[in-house]
Amino acid sequence: MPFKHKKAERTVRLLSQCFDLNSSKSPCLKTAFFANDPCLYDSEGVRAFLSLYDCLAPYPQKHPLSYLEAEEVYRQCAASLSLRVAKPLRYETVYYEYGGHEDGAFEQLSLTLPIFLDENDYMIYSPQNDTYQYGFYHYGKLREGDPMGICPSGHLLIRLETQKEKRPRMILAGDAFTPFLVPYIAHHYDICLHAPLQNDVSLSRDLFGFRPDVFLLLGGITLLESPVLIHALLSQ
Repeated sequence: MPFKHKKAERTVRLLSQCFDLNSSKSPCLKTAFFANDPCLYDSEGVRAFLSLYDCLAPYPQKHPLSYLEAEEVYRQCAASLSLRVAKPLRYETVYYEYGGHEDGAFEQLSLTLPIFLDENDYMIYSPQNDTYQYGFYHYGKLREGDPMGICPSGHLLIRLETQKEKRPRMILAGDAFTPFLVPYIAHHYDICLHAPLQNDVSLSRDLFGFRPDVFLLLGGITLLESPVLIHALLSQ
């Protein structure tokens, strides 16, 4: 068995131990993996794991390529979690410069963002730099070509400021695509976001301290090889 398959199966065993389907006290685990490395599906352990925890059929492409495909991921996650789908009021398309070439040129990409009627009712707190933001987006940065200023990134805690009753909690972890689901998932859960998955200490702390009702691991199936995820699970 290739080494990366062994790492993936090790993660699968740890996830299955931490999120026991037969325990009422264990957080619910859901996954939404994409087929960016199809050979990993040849692993018997990974296939068995996905048959229990995967909330959508693996996508044939690496990641959703449009906002419609991103919303389809959300709808399938919502169906798996028995959630009523939240619908945007409208959409706004912005453009930003991405990457860089040796000649200093950048690619200009378009990004279509869902805009919700109650968008400003949500407060985002970023423990890394101790800042607060109301709403899902930094509207002042939408036209400045700053994609990281548009959507939440890094380690963020989101809560609905105007809602006083206790809401269920979710740790939403994965790759750089994951933050674009935040405006949708925030209608259902208080969220602790780890995307991109990059700090095993903080993830381990939040798995214990945030006390999530649901742990949603979303993105490329190669996340199962991530040492960040493995180390965080081993510390539990």
